[in-house]
Amino acid sequence: MSDLCEPWSFRLVHSVWLRNQVPVLSEFGLKVGIVKEERFRNAWVLRDSGKDAEALREFEALSGLASDDSERRALLLQQANCLWRLNRTKGARDRLSEAEALGTNPSAELMDARLCIAEGNPDEAVRRLLLFSRGYAELKHSPEADTYVDAQEELGRLLVDLRRYAQAVEPLRDALSVGVAEEKQRRRLCFYLGICYFNAERWHEAEEQFTESLPADHQDAWWGQAQYYLGICHYENGNLGAAEQTLVKSLPPDRQDPLWSKTQYQLGRVYFKQGAYVKAQKAFELCRFFVDDVELQTNISRWLAETRVRLGQSSERPS
Repeated sequence: MSDLCEPWSFRLVHSVWLRNQVPVLSEFGLKVGIVKEERFRNAWVLRDSGKDAEALREFEALSGLASDDSERRALLLQQANCLWRLNRTKGARDRLSEAEALGTNPSAELMDARLCIAEGNPDEAVRRLLLFSRGYAELKHSPEADTYVDAQEELGRLLVDLRRYAQAVEPLRDALSVGVAEEKQRRRLCFYLGICYFNAERWHEAEEQFTESLPADHQDAWWGQAQYYLGICHYENGNLGAAEQTLVKSLPPDRQDPLWSKTQYQLGRVYFKQGAYVKAQKAFELCRFFVDDVELQTNISRWLAETRVRLGQSSERPS
């Protein structure tokens, strides 16, 4: 997984709430009134709160009480989900195989693709997710639309990880167009779409997507990254004031964080363009001691040399 990407949890079952607030777990055909419904609901809450080991134990216990194959399959898939989230890939694959022996469905196929990624086979995952998007397009207009959106998000994220940015645009835009993504998911989709436009140097479109992606909580994993890319978009679009403000916001407190040196470098470029050469020199000199990337070191050296020329400290321009 690239440094642009953050792992996130996903939903395998779509929940439709009836007037009496009893959840109908429609995707897997899990009936209202499944044995120990309250216990199942408790397992669901545990999983969604990140307590995957506890949820796994509950789903395993419930499997022995299932009344038919559809219920057993649903519970096996939930176990595979928990095991996947616990990075127990082989166990997840085994449970998925047991579930598929009882029949397959869209969520099982999505889990299959996710396990391909975990098993180090991203190309196969891309193939399966492309087949999913073509074979289950009708889900966009069904109560299980969120499963389709999850699959398109996974495909888009994976293609971004593989730096196949042009291919990633379609599934990410498709996922956004369905309109069922919850707020955090919508912001993630915008972030990855912004990355695609950024790498295509479509600066205005990238700026729009990064703006949409900014989470309200500054502690969210991708907040600093989104601000960083947004700042560069402002710079490329000629809005130097906004670029400076946004890049300053993205600076992490820890200088050992790779984003710190990258942001200082971008701030140096902004200050240089503003004619603030003293500030530019300071930014370039600060970041060069925290950079391991050879290409970035070379760029910093060139900008720093040109800055010193502008300050009259050197007459030798960079080659």
